[in-house]
Amino acid sequence: MTPQKKKNRLKLERYQADLERAQRIGQLGYWQANLITGELFWSDMIYEIFGVHKREFEPSIEAFNSVVHPDDLA
Repeated sequence: MTPQKKKNRLKLERYQADLERAQRIGQLGYWQANLITGELFWSDMIYEIFGVHKREFEPSIEAFNSVVHPDDLA
């Protein structure tokens, strides 16, 4: 690995750690949805917010909708 690639990798790892720390402090998470396949990615904090275990729960749009307040679904 070139010195520049190593530097970039370390910077990316630092940014990722900062993002995860900010999510914990703010009790926020993020998710990404693929509306074509229905696949849903949850950050670790989303699992914590909804009180489910990452190894035991498969994110889906249906599962997400089931925990959102009905007034917020639209």
